[in-house]
Amino acid sequence: MPKRLLTFGGNVLVFVLAMLAALVFAEFAVRLIMPQKLTGSSRVQDESGLLMNKASGETLHQFGDVSVTYNFGPLHNRLLAHPVPDSAGKPRVLVLGDSFTFGWLTPTGSTYVDKLQAGFPNDQFINGAAAGWGTADYVRYVESYCASIKPRLILVFLNTDDIGRAYKSGLYSYQDGTLKSEVVGIDPLKKRLNDLPFYNFVSEHSHLLALVKAQFYLHQPQRDISGREFPHLDISSTDNLKAAVGKGEALFLRLKSATAACGAQLAVIYTGWVDYADPSGDREPTMNFLRGAKDFFATNGIAFYDLAQDPALRKVWADRSAYIIPGDWHPNQRGVDAIYQGTVDALGGSVLQK
Repeated sequence: MPKRLLTFGGNVLVFVLAMLAALVFAEFAVRLIMPQKLTGSSRVQDESGLLMNKASGETLHQFGDVSVTYNFGPLHNRLLAHPVPDSAGKPRVLVLGDSFTFGWLTPTGSTYVDKLQAGFPNDQFINGAAAGWGTADYVRYVESYCASIKPRLILVFLNTDDIGRAYKSGLYSYQDGTLKSEVVGIDPLKKRLNDLPFYNFVSEHSHLLALVKAQFYLHQPQRDISGREFPHLDISSTDNLKAAVGKGEALFLRLKSATAACGAQLAVIYTGWVDYADPSGDREPTMNFLRGAKDFFATNGIAFYDLAQDPALRKVWADRSAYIIPGDWHPNQRGVDAIYQGTVDALGGSVLQK
């Protein structure tokens, strides 16, 4: 019996060592052949299924030679380098949007929300934006958290995929012109992984884990609380394209109501990052929405500012490669500064306070 146990133990040890060697080899192979964007765990889901920033701590994000640490606050916001403290009693400006507004791979202090805080010190800016968000996400965030934040102004940075993401989102269903709030199923795997003590550290350092995560979530459809899969946008269908634009418009009307309900003012800014009039956007939901956005927002009494007409963004169109992170679509510091300058040009004398 002891000999059998010894043999069994030896086999287990060999197996474990072989697995560790295979993982180490796979890690180095991925680093060499397919290096990944490394980032730790930075997001959580609330009880409605909204995927948003975590409410404390920090996360390291690495890509190529760039290494950025994000710090998070209790409002599920990215913290600014020089925030205006609550004790100052300044009115709050809640800023919402996607990864551009969050500050993807942009150091703290250099995002355009940081720059807005520095340029308009009579307001207290809260950066509630989150990577991957679309219109449905920031509408749900306002409906769930605006009452506790109590902002004077909600500033939405509408970006290039917000309407397409909203169409695919399960947070709101849209049928026959009617928008209905839904509850998205909570991802139990993500919750369990986030609870593991070393998961965040490994996520920030392992290219193999990053590759596995990317492939897994790429093929995972979003589902509601009952497990029903939500639709994917078929851009070959004109009806679906119209439905996506219709859902986007319905969501902005809902956002207007939610903003008014918490006593705030609403302003929407298009980042101007691409030319929505270009024929290449004919089958793209957000580009179609933007083509009628000026009339839609004016008709419904929502302040709208189109940075596509600003000289700073026109320069981006002329030489985009000079304004993006190499190997990544997101703006580099020049791109961030262009959006900031366009925002100042548009809002400096209107809804923001010097």
